Amino acid sequence: MDLVTPIIAIDAEFQIVHDRSENTNRQRIGRFSAVNYDGEVIYDVFAYRAEDPNEFTFLPPPDKKLGVYKADLEPANGARPFAEVEANIKAIIEAAEKVVGHSIQNDIKACSPGLWDNILLPRDTQLYEPYRVYGRGEQRLPKLSVLAEQVLGLSIQGVEHSSVEDARVTMLLYRKEEAGIEEATKEAGYWAYMKIKREALALLLRELFREPRDSNFGGIFG
Repeated sequence: MDLVTPIIAIDAEFQIVHDRSENTNRQRIGRFSAVNYDGEVIYDVFAYRAEDPNEFTFLPPPDKKLGVYKADLEPANGARPFAEVEANIKAIIEAAEKVVGHSIQNDIKACSPGLWDNILLPRDTQLYEPYRVYGRGEQRLPKLSVLAEQVLGLSIQGVEHSSVEDARVTMLLYRKEEAGIEEATKEAGYWAYMKIKREALALLLRELFREPRDSNFGGIFG
């Protein structure tokens, strides 16, 4: 934890877990990396899942060069148990004050439910409006490699995806527009708070004006 700074950046590469009981696939963390404000590596690890008869794991095709291969997930090669990795992730993100990612919702969804509960507003460089001019399509969500080239003048992900490299580039993008990203996050937090208040008020009003089940009002006004 000595390398954890108030602001950190994270990135993950994924493995796919198939649930036989539900016949569904879900992305889970295959490799996780975290760097501090200066780009120093805090944590970098491959995670393997315990054997489960209801699950099997498969990886993206090797030709995709997405940075996680079968050999990487072998304990003999240094991979750590998934539960241990998640415990360390939780400790790291809770030790920091702010967590930055690129399309960070994908990383959050790859973790077990509840792991990110204490991180209210992660910073997401993909959603920062001035960076979205580099995105394509209606959603305008730019790839990290595009922002690296267009904003930082860097070429990444050429031969192989690396979550360490991606986390470092994410931190550089954050630092370049730190004040703007913080202001945007503050505004997003306000509207998220107002949305919660509106939903809570609507629920309260529904409860207040709902006809009591045991009342006789129906006979009076019917």
